[in-house]
Amino acid sequence: MKLAQYGAAIALALSLGACSNMQTLYGEVTSTSISPQAALAAANAFDALEVTATAYLSLPPCGGAIVTCRNATAVKNIVPAVRSGRTARNAIEALLQSNSGAAIPIANYNTLEAAIQTLQSTYTQFGVAVASK
Repeated sequence: MKLAQYGAAIALALSLGACSNMQTLYGEVTSTSISPQAALAAANAFDALEVTATAYLSLPPCGGAIVTCRNATAVKNIVPAVRSGRTARNAIEALLQSNSGAAIPIANYNTLEAAIQTLQSTYTQFGVAVASK
């Protein structure tokens, strides 16, 4: 798959983050649990960012005459964010499936949100472009 095919997924992730009602999220983040809807929205946003990370990490390392490449510093930020995000997302999805709509522990949500923020800021810092079809 080409990097251009991931543009829609990135746009979705960024729009999900921008559409959040900050007061509601603040109230949920300061409690000990999070609503299933907020947890699912974060998991979906991470899914889109993970697609971009996978595409970026498949690029060759920068150096020499390679024009499209991955920056080593960006990789150092992306890899741990994807790993922690996957773990948190998987835990959230398992809880959503098993607890019939009950609240999700805030620790899982906070870990996932931290991964999302790291990926978004890394993409911005290193110019990981949102390509359209």
